[in-house]
Amino acid sequence: MGIVHRLDRNTTGALLIAKSQLVYDKFKKMFSSNEIQKQYFCLVNNCFNEQDKSFKLETTIGRSFDNSYKMIVNGGKNQKIAVSIITVIRNIASKYSLVNCELITGRTHQIRAHMKYINHPIINDPVYGIEKKPTFLGQYLHCYSLIFNHPILNKKIKINLDIPEYFKDKINKLEYEK
Repeated sequence: MGIVHRLDRNTTGALLIAKSQLVYDKFKKMFSSNEIQKQYFCLVNNCFNEQDKSFKLETTIGRSFDNSYKMIVNGGKNQKIAVSIITVIRNIASKYSLVNCELITGRTHQIRAHMKYINHPIINDPVYGIEKKPTFLGQYLHCYSLIFNHPILNKKIKINLDIPEYFKDKINKLEYEK
C-alpha cells in the first residue's frame, strides 16, 4: 500500500496511490512492464526545428559519479535504458517550446535529463536547467495523463489533468517576451 507513481520534487501532476497491498503489488508490476502510459507537459528552453516535431529518444541513464542526486544520459553508474517520445506542441517567442513527453520507461529524472541532453532543458529546473536562480515554483514539468487497466476491475482508466494556472501564466509571459 502506498504511492505507486511518484513525481520528482517540484513537479506537478497526477500521482497513483494504492489503497491495498494487493493493488500496490499489481501496479508495481504494471509499471515495471511499462503497462501504464504516462504523459507530461513541459516548457523548455530553445525552439525545435520543423523536422523535429515528434521523435523517439532512446538512451541509457545512469547516476552521476560526481553528484548522486543527478542522472547522466549515456553515462554514469547503473545505467538503464530510458525511452521517451517527444512531441512539440508549439514553439513560443522563438526561444522556448511547449512539449509533450510520453514516458515509455520510467527512470529517475528521465524527462529532465533527456531534455537537457538534447539541448532543451526544462525552464526553472534547479538541477538540469540553465537559470542561475530558479523560482520557488519548481521546474515547468506537469504529469497530466495516466492511462492503465485497473488491476482488479480490468477496466481502462484514464486520468487527465488540466495544465496548472501557473504554467498557463508562464506561457503567456513567454509569448510576450522580447
